[in-house]
Amino acid sequence: MDALERVVEQIISSATRTPDGSIARLPTERQLAETLGISRGALREQLSALESLGLVTRTQGSGIHLAPTSPTPVRLYFDLSVRLGLITTDQLERGREMLEETVVRAAAIRATPADLAELEGYVEQMVDGTSSGDHQRADAADYNFHRCLYRIVDNPVLNLIADGLVDVLRELLTQRRVRAINSEEPDEHGHYRTDLIHQQIVGALRLRDPDLAAATMAAHFDQWRHITDEPDNEEATPGVRSVG
Repeated sequence: MDALERVVEQIISSATRTPDGSIARLPTERQLAETLGISRGALREQLSALESLGLVTRTQGSGIHLAPTSPTPVRLYFDLSVRLGLITTDQLERGREMLEETVVRAAAIRATPADLAELEGYVEQMVDGTSSGDHQRADAADYNFHRCLYRIVDNPVLNLIADGLVDVLRELLTQRRVRAINSEEPDEHGHYRTDLIHQQIVGALRLRDPDLAAATMAAHFDQWRHITDEPDNEEATPGVRSVG
């Protein structure tokens, strides 16, 4: 067991707990240093490592506290890994797609009528935003649609991974959405398949059909990749082509 693991073990064993077993209060630096038999300086190095991982916070005068769950460490890992060439943005995108195909399966079982209404509202915002040229509104609705699926499933592990992935990919996904809209021809109503396929996903959820939901999400990503993998020669900014 290394020094950091020893500190974590001591924090867990020395913490004050509530009747249901949840951690209510963490030991002080002084208590930890004395129990572990190390200097306060050595302990602070280990606490700094835990703080950088987003697990604890330290405040002068109030001690050590558990940190709220944050995607920041996950985002930082993915961001640095891409910058260092350890993984590619394409691998991140494919990982996100596989994750969402799993999430939408679970959402097909868990979604309530209120959840479906919320999702349909985002689809309407997408369609209306794109048709009116308000690409920022459409992009925000697209983002909220996919985040809503995670909220429906309500798994903190999936939420953490998804938030870390999307934070790194956010700008790229926005650019790809613009490229998709600029590459498509609207239907007779001025609507675009990039938006409308989200309504098909809602339809699969309404049928409570996990297989259909996953297949529709996969079709969404396949279509998305087909029309956006090869950059066009136009600048990827909204309004390159008249929409609607």
